[in-house]
Amino acid sequence: LGGCPSTPVNIVQTVNPNPTVNAVSPTAICDGGTTNIALTSTPSGASFSWTIGTVTGSVTGQTAGSGSTIAQTLTGSGTVTYVVTASL
Repeated sequence: LGGCPSTPVNIVQTVNPNPTVNAVSPTAICDGGTTNIALTSTPSGASFSWTIGTVTGSVTGQTAGSGSTIAQTLTGSGTVTYVVTASL
């Protein structure tokens, strides 16, 4: 009102990099075995969630989830693809 200027205010916006899920090569497990897939990211500190992608053969026990380790008891034979997303 009346053309009176305000005092300038600095506003700082932080921009975080997009995290990258570091590739892992899990070892094969036996029927009834439990996965132990540790998830890490660059930069570190991300949280992880996963969905189930392609399943071949007769594998069962896989479910979508979240956390820093995919630990699931799988039965049958074949492969499971976990689709992992990282968020900072």
